[in-house]
Amino acid sequence: MIKQKLPKGWYMITDPCYVLSREDYEKVILKNLSVKKMKEVVESGDENEIEQLNEMFNSNGILEHKEHKLFNHGTYIGDGEYWDLEDINYFVDSGQLSCVPVEIIEDEIFGREFKKMINVGGRRLEHFKEDFECSYDDGTFQFGNITIDTKGDWDVKLFDDEFKK
Repeated sequence: MIKQKLPKGWYMITDPCYVLSREDYEKVILKNLSVKKMKEVVESGDENEIEQLNEMFNSNGILEHKEHKLFNHGTYIGDGEYWDLEDINYFVDSGQLSCVPVEIIEDEIFGREFKKMINVGGRRLEHFKEDFECSYDDGTFQFGNITIDTKGDWDVKLFDDEFKK
């Protein structure tokens, strides 16, 4: 289990590719590796290089940017749509979920009014009034009292659907 604490404040729970500029995404999430370089490594099929990338991205969950901390980890099965226990959905296109402080989200993505939104579709804006824990354990994310299961029985459903074809 990976468990870290973040300070109180406003956070967006989302795939980080939706709220960080491309430059910030490459700097913070990809650790200065370009998307092009990532694609080259994956396409090369070199299992050692791919494993090194996975370890780098899923190390301890905490990343820092612009003097703020965010929690980030890969989902259990990658891209898709996931739900929390309150039935709010989360879209994932980069295979990961993050809890990102609003201070580092680019204003041009949502405009200056985005703090008034509660659920902007596919992501969630949340005000944590106290410091809170973020964790990842075998496909399950916990952001304070918000739980998102990215494993569930998806693999069984996918296997069954393929088997029936």
